[in-house]
Amino acid sequence: MEKKNLYYKFDSAWNMEKWLEIAPRFSYKVVPPAEFPPWLPSTWLSKCNSATIATSGNEEVDVAIFFGYRVDGLNLDEHPYICTYNKITDAYESGFIDHADYVGRTTPFPKDVLTAMSLSGIQADIKLHRHPDMPTGTLDDLSDKGILTGYEKAIEIQAKKAQTSL
Repeated sequence: MEKKNLYYKFDSAWNMEKWLEIAPRFSYKVVPPAEFPPWLPSTWLSKCNSATIATSGNEEVDVAIFFGYRVDGLNLDEHPYICTYNKITDAYESGFIDHADYVGRTTPFPKDVLTAMSLSGIQADIKLHRHPDMPTGTLDDLSDKGILTGYEKAIEIQAKKAQTSL
């Protein structure tokens, strides 16, 4: 039986203010490895060649998600790490979503991209549908491009699996 949408708690060393400093509420920022949270597991981070940090919130809850992008064979995979802060209960929940199951989480590389990667010997910065094409923007920008599904799915999975008062 395949395991999907697994949630593993992993405490964030950053408070919500730090996440919002990087990407203000309802926005995203694409970050290179030099800007990855240094307290996330190095074995996991070493597999990612870029990431997107996205945030949102309302009167009760703030959410920040770190989407690590990694090359997996002939595909680009998104790997979400989510932090949720409940302003009413002062509860902070964070963790990884493993084997997330949503449309677009895995993007096959086009043939010309695979050729360029094999010829260059490096994982070049190549624009793909699931990776934002601008370094910063709003969540509406991601929604307009049809790449907000991972954010929405991560929130749904954490809400179902987290055992806190969120």
